[in-house]
Amino acid sequence: IYAFSPHDMLPFGVFAFNPILNRVPGGSTMHCLMTSAIFNIPFLKHVYTWVKAKPVDKKTFMGRLHKNKSFTFCPGGVQEVILLDPQKPDDLVLFLQNRKGFIKLALSTGSPIVPVFGFNLDGTFGYWFPKGALIEKLSRMIGFLPMIYWGVRLD
Repeated sequence: IYAFSPHDMLPFGVFAFNPILNRVPGGSTMHCLMTSAIFNIPFLKHVYTWVKAKPVDKKTFMGRLHKNKSFTFCPGGVQEVILLDPQKPDDLVLFLQNRKGFIKLALSTGSPIVPVFGFNLDGTFGYWFPKGALIEKLSRMIGFLPMIYWGVRLD
């Protein structure tokens, strides 16, 4: 398990683990696990399927662990995105304290965990999203944070 942090606004750093690049152990069997909500959005579903992404649900997670197949995912998930502050685009947000479930699953199968940190991913995009308890609840329910984002942030 490659546990990639930070998630940031878009977790594009995980694509360094794309099996087509053949740069990490796991080769052509490597997959990136992402929120299953991505696979319900037509264009994004195709893009993420092309790069060998799979939904990050317990069935997929355990299936890959039992088959000794490598994968990467962002344990911070949507909670890291919710904690981002557009007024502080260079701040780095990690939400790991309550993310212990994947560690228990790895221990139950004897699978190693490789912590991975992506540098200089923060502040890449400009973005806006609504704040509040209702948005947090909705985001957790649908698996992603509704937001508007735009190209590379210019200072």
